Amino acid sequence: GDVLRLIDAFATVSASGLGSRGVNRQFEVLESPGGYTMEDATRGLGVLTYDAAGSQSRGNLVRSTSTTFDQPAHAAAVDAHYFAEMVYDAYRALGRNSLDDAGMKIVSTVHFGENYVNAGWTGAQMIYGDGDPSLHYPLSVAPDVVAHELQHAVTDGYGHRFAKMSL
Repeated sequence: GDVLRLIDAFATVSASGLGSRGVNRQFEVLESPGGYTMEDATRGLGVLTYDAAGSQSRGNLVRSTSTTFDQPAHAAAVDAHYFAEMVYDAYRALGRNSLDDAGMKIVSTVHFGENYVNAGWTGAQMIYGDGDPSLHYPLSVAPDVVAHELQHAVTDGYGHRFAKMSL
């Protein structure tokens, strides 16, 4: 009946990367075989960030071989992940446990669609387009955009969907 060995299966560590405007951000990631993924297991049921790579699917979890997320495609993900953690922390400071007050997992997908000039809450997750790279920053670049879209999860009660997508 005694605990002989305790294993922490979630090796959450601090990571860093440059956001879309060149600002260095610090955020939490999970150590996984062969590197690190943009999964934060320290906030509610988690904060996860995916890369759709121009498709209209959820894509794959953003990965790096080190705790430095420094590939060009990482910049939009760094912003989305960092600001989603910031929004979670703001709700926690107000006494709320994530978006649904029950620890809801916050999922974001960057590089959504081809030249997609929008960001939005699908009813299940956030999506961020890149717009035309010669004219726009990725839509995950600003905390007010991320907070605004995540607020839709709170106000719509999770039942209303502005987009019918199978992500």
